[in-house]
Amino acid sequence: MSVYRYIHQQQAQYPVRLLCQLLGASASAYYAWQAQQRQPAPVPAVEAVVVATFHAHAGRYGTRRLQRELRERPTSPYQLGRQRLAGILHRHGLRAQQPRAFVTQTTDSTSLLPRRPIRSG
Repeated sequence: MSVYRYIHQQQAQYPVRLLCQLLGASASAYYAWQAQQRQPAPVPAVEAVVVATFHAHAGRYGTRRLQRELRERPTSPYQLGRQRLAGILHRHGLRAQQPRAFVTQTTDSTSLLPRRPIRSG
């Protein structure tokens, strides 16, 4: 059995720093080992849901609306931040389509109609 596994088993009864000191291990090395032992969240499943939701809205939802959409689903356990959503979209090369800017058309310079006379005074 490794020293770190023993510390992990005994940490409920004794402080980690005391165990590390008695066994000649550094606490930072133990915590680094412990971080490696954790199982990461299943990222592909989360990314698949985000990409499917993005495409379900014709690519028009940005991170704010995607975040709200995922939180409001009754069966969705996903509580993702905007930065994480932005990273997922970036990894898949997706960008939300922005609506076209409204440009008013006030004059038609090629019109053949006569101009209105300018009133003076």
